[in-house]
Amino acid sequence: MAAEILQPGMLTTIQDLGRSGHRSQGVVLSGAADGFAHRISNWLVGNDERQATLEITMGGLEILFHQATIVALSGYGIQAFLNNSSIDCWRSIRVRANDRLKTVYIGHGSRSYLAVAGGWQVPMVLGSFSTYASAGWGGFEGRALRKGDVLAFSNPAFTKKINTSFSIAPAGLPAYSSSPAIRIIKGPEWHWCTNESQHQFLNTTHAVLPQSNRMGYR
Repeated sequence: MAAEILQPGMLTTIQDLGRSGHRSQGVVLSGAADGFAHRISNWLVGNDERQATLEITMGGLEILFHQATIVALSGYGIQAFLNNSSIDCWRSIRVRANDRLKTVYIGHGSRSYLAVAGGWQVPMVLGSFSTYASAGWGGFEGRALRKGDVLAFSNPAFTKKINTSFSIAPAGLPAYSSSPAIRIIKGPEWHWCTNESQHQFLNTTHAVLPQSNRMGYR
């Protein structure tokens, strides 16, 4: 079973819940930037939450399925189309052989996740399917997807039993926003800051800069 990348978009990579337990060797966690959306996509197609998904940054992915299967798209910032007909995110979708799925960026938000029943079949490296692009391993050949790449997926027996009428109610979704309030954990260096600096940090609006990645946000 396979699917072909017709257009990869700005940045599409294989991700899962991350590569934990290796920071002492300098290996970052990696994994989905939006763990909630990643999990929901997997659940909607009957997968364990640890299966690999395609993380799509700002839309642009177009993919051709060579065989029939069940997929789900979750996340924020895209409109999805199956053979040029609009489809909903946050629900199970049955695709047929030679169906084309396309995602289009809608001008806000960033990442969305495409899961396939049985999971995308890529090698596991250090207990994870996630792409670690800086090191050049994990995911699909250790890199972002390119036009012409062919991804394998399984066709488990449970696929026929998946109810494609399932979807996630809007009330159950995170409050996605361009200016979210986030939780922090005071690390061991917190006491290095003056009381004034601590107060300013906790009570000031901050901008996430482009010099950010899966290791950290600036």
